[in-house]
Amino acid sequence: MESLNVSKEDGSNITNSANPTLDTAMVLRAGPAILILVGFSIIPNTVIVVGTQLKKSLRGKTYYFIRNLACCDLLLSLSVITTLSTTFTASRSPIPYHTFNMICKFLIVFPTYWSYTASVQTLVIISIERYRAIYRPTKKVTPKKAKLLCALAWLVSFLISLPFLFSATSVQNQCAQFPSQSRWAIIVNVILIIFQFVIPMIVMITAYILIFRKLRITATSITRESANSRNLKRKTTSMLLATTVTFLLCALPWTLMLLLEAVTGKFASQFFNDHSNLGQRAIAILGRISMPISTIYNPVIYCIYNRKIRQLLFPCYYYYRSKNNSIAAASGFLSQEKKSNYDNKMVRLSLQNNFREGISSLTVVTVT
Repeated sequence: MESLNVSKEDGSNITNSANPTLDTAMVLRAGPAILILVGFSIIPNTVIVVGTQLKKSLRGKTYYFIRNLACCDLLLSLSVITTLSTTFTASRSPIPYHTFNMICKFLIVFPTYWSYTASVQTLVIISIERYRAIYRPTKKVTPKKAKLLCALAWLVSFLISLPFLFSATSVQNQCAQFPSQSRWAIIVNVILIIFQFVIPMIVMITAYILIFRKLRITATSITRESANSRNLKRKTTSMLLATTVTFLLCALPWTLMLLLEAVTGKFASQFFNDHSNLGQRAIAILGRISMPISTIYNPVIYCIYNRKIRQLLFPCYYYYRSKNNSIAAASGFLSQEKKSNYDNKMVRLSLQNNFREGISSLTVVTVT
């Protein structure tokens, strides 16, 4: 490993035998694009968190899980922004070592892994909850239990990410998960691969296979459950399945990057400018890019599948739409009323004509 000099507060230098996990030039080049991506995450996820808390109709167990995912995405987005802003600042003027070291531990590395792992654990809980809802509809998860499950997801993720509070450090004004790529770093990467991808993938795929098998069987048999209830369960399950599949696709590059670091004993940043092995370079770059992208897709999926979430994110559109519908309904009512008045008028005229004709006939008969 090459030696890197880090500026201390007293002006002296220390030497770390490590390579940074983020390449400054690459971060600055990709900074505007990543900030745009994260911007599309912070606004909708904030709206979802606030809206699901304030609206009483959005306080069911499903929306508790959606809010928890939005909180995870928000924390991850803030960590990405902190990474970019501190890297940009450090590229212009050195940051004192101890200050930057604290930023790396508590504002960048640990929150990133904590929030990302919490979102994974939440998706696992959601898949298990959907399984229970389909196979044991009488044993429902109450909002209180949903809160406890979300708290459990954060606690488990905290324990998994705890090593980074001790290992994360500043290397040449850049954040590194470990001071060097040692055996301990490889062990932590393997643990992350197991708890962030392997176990969640097995649980979620198994749960959704069983769920859709059950839905297919019940769709062809006569049940006491109403058609609306079955359709609602199917739609909710499809939304959560889409979230899970998208997560697995976005998590795959990140997992491959962790595996690459564990196998080669090198940091991912060492492959960014390595043109001799394009495959490893692509894995390293895609692994870094997939992290901020993972904060965006959840609100998009919610908008596609859930009308209430669409109303939260686009209130002006639905306000004017409901206003136009009210105007159209009112005009339709007036048109119907005019038509009814016209029909009544024609009936009266017809009766009057018939009455006059009857009187005329009676007069003629009398005269004769």
